[in-house]
Amino acid sequence: MISYHVLIHFTLHVNNPASDAQNVAYRTWRRLLPDVFTSDLAASKLCGDMDELNGMSIDDLVQLYSWVLTKLLDKHYPCMTVRHHTDKQAPLWFLTPTATRRHTRAAENVADGHFLLLT
Repeated sequence: MISYHVLIHFTLHVNNPASDAQNVAYRTWRRLLPDVFTSDLAASKLCGDMDELNGMSIDDLVQLYSWVLTKLLDKHYPCMTVRHHTDKQAPLWFLTPTATRRHTRAAENVADGHFLLLT
């Protein structure tokens, strides 16, 4: 018996899309110490002599407000930067049958007006 099966060997060049990574800045709010922050805010120029603030323009007041709060936030809750990678979604045909059914049900719910997100 003769077989017509032949081993096929080939090289496929595929360009991977660039990563959708971006830097995200955040503050650690769970370390919030309200009493310490409040006392520093009360001691700031914003809560000081109101007569001194009366002579300032609106633009100067906004700039002072922004500067004081940024300074206090940087002191108590420094800004941290993390590189965040977004997950690339696999095409629907590549998903497992369970995930495919979940996406199908979610689409049906949206079509019915229920707007449920099934995960």
